[in-house]
Amino acid sequence: MIDDPRFATQALRHENSVEFVRLLDETFGGFDVAEVRRRLKGFKGAWAVVQTPLELQTDPQVEANSYLRSVSYPGRPDFMVVGPPVQFDESPAPNGRGFPEHGEHTDEILLELGMDWDTIIAHKTAADVL
Repeated sequence: MIDDPRFATQALRHENSVEFVRLLDETFGGFDVAEVRRRLKGFKGAWAVVQTPLELQTDPQVEANSYLRSVSYPGRPDFMVVGPPVQFDESPAPNGRGFPEHGEHTDEILLELGMDWDTIIAHKTAADVL
């Protein structure tokens, strides 16, 4: 492709972009990840492999940087989540569930908005509430 006159300049690559992308897909689609890594080993530009969620779980850098964290939640099995995107002093932020239970703060908010307990209970027990 480097000698193909259809792709000699940025403007020509743009003009012929459908064919340009088709040829790139055809070429790179024939390589497995190991081959791409081998071919780009000395490349000075930025590049990275896009991994599937399953591949990320076994990536040494993901593990070394604590990008995935195990979260415990009462009454449920532990599960993995993406950790906070920042670290301070090379220490990840502490684990926490990070989210409330469904309706966990409803009573508190309704009280702050001026509802009394009798009104809140009436709404909770009303037959037309889904």
